[in-house]
Amino acid sequence: MMHTIQQGGPLMVPIALFSIAALAVIIERLITFSTLAFPDDIALGRITELMRQKKSDEAQALIQETGGAFTDLCLAALGPEEKEERESAAGYAGDAVLFTLGRRLDFLAMIATTTPLMGLLGTVLGMIHVFASVAGAGNAADISLLADGIWQALITTAAGLAVAVPALIAHGYFTRKIKKTAFWMQHTAAALIKAGIKPKSSIFYAQSA
Repeated sequence: MMHTIQQGGPLMVPIALFSIAALAVIIERLITFSTLAFPDDIALGRITELMRQKKSDEAQALIQETGGAFTDLCLAALGPEEKEERESAAGYAGDAVLFTLGRRLDFLAMIATTTPLMGLLGTVLGMIHVFASVAGAGNAADISLLADGIWQALITTAAGLAVAVPALIAHGYFTRKIKKTAFWMQHTAAALIKAGIKPKSSIFYAQSA
């Protein structure tokens, strides 16, 4: 590993550091999303039934038990305030959840964008060094010297792409998960708000991530 970094030149060091950082972010985000508990449709159905029976205290207690990261959102949607105030409070609570889920994803996107450019820069610098060496050798230049220098210069491009591709895939995966979570929260909050206003019937749509 160290030998490869030395062959690739000085830009291999920040690329290697970015690879470690990207891996740490991916693992941390996977843990965050895997522990994200959605209230299932059975629990949501029980909550709406309690709201129809005007048992708001029991409904809120059930939310506290099953809401997980979405407890504040559900409680805001079932609050005692007017509809507009509950919609606003639920929106703020939902934004807080999405902000938490989206943490460090900008950094992951930056790594996916920057490392290929760093690799390309390293290759260009390496090629400049190779051709300068060949030119300095004059008539004594050997084609093997040129070939050896080129493949070493290309190491940084390969390393940059090797870091960028999984980082980009992970960023797309997490972004998709956040969109699905936002969709779920929007429909759930709307249904809870409706349950608090019109206790006749409510339809819940629970989308698992």
